[in-house]
Amino acid sequence: MQRTENTAIDVKGLTRRFDSDSGFVVANDSIDLSVQPGALHAIIGENGAGKSTLAHILAGIVRPDTGTIRVF
Repeated sequence: MQRTENTAIDVKGLTRRFDSDSGFVVANDSIDLSVQPGALHAIIGENGAGKSTLAHILAGIVRPDTGTIRVF
């Protein structure tokens, strides 16, 4: 993956699953995200869409099952 000059955070193929009584629940499925410094970004979705899980992964609170996160 090549860093572009205007990329602060680059996320590729991020997936996170949680174990439940009925098997696995997929909170994030192959997320790709590129964050530019100084730009306004929004992550929107309905309840249970995985927004908080993604934020927790980016903050280092939760580990992803697959994918890469690069911070420049």
